[in-house]
Amino acid sequence: MKHILILITFIFITTLSALQDYKLNISTGELPPYAYLKNNELSGLSVDIVNELKKRVGYKYKIRNKPWARVIKESHEPDSMTFPLARVTYREKYYKWIGPIYTDSFVFVVKKENYRDIKDINALKDMSVGVNRGAPTAKRLKSLNFTDLIIITSEIKLSKMFIRDRFYTWYASKFMIFLTN
Repeated sequence: MKHILILITFIFITTLSALQDYKLNISTGELPPYAYLKNNELSGLSVDIVNELKKRVGYKYKIRNKPWARVIKESHEPDSMTFPLARVTYREKYYKWIGPIYTDSFVFVVKKENYRDIKDINALKDMSVGVNRGAPTAKRLKSLNFTDLIIITSEIKLSKMFIRDRFYTWYASKFMIFLTN
């Protein structure tokens, strides 16, 4: 992990040092623990990394926080950088990848009182599932013919809805689920 961070830092510094006076649209969406608003300030693991790299190269422009659907749409425009972004097969052709911040897995989670023995993913297809609109989770479940998706714009909102029993199961990265609850 240390070597990956050094490589990311080197690539980012060499790229941005040439662009100090060049305005690059750097954007992210709410994706705790990587990027989220805390007291109206953008915070999180990946935000801290990008801010440190910006500081080291003297890059003065701010990171913009936007809804994920807009971040994804704008990420295809010239002169844009998007983070953090799940590296999944269908995205390979659309992005130039700098490097990983964290490797995680996607999981379904249910409340303890709602737990029942489920043998495979097909048993969940008719249950309500909360997913993030801009994440690859919704796209994946749609491709698997899930019929009752509750598609919301942020993991924070999904967390609150899950606590209030607005859907049966939540599908997201394991790290994200543990840190938003």
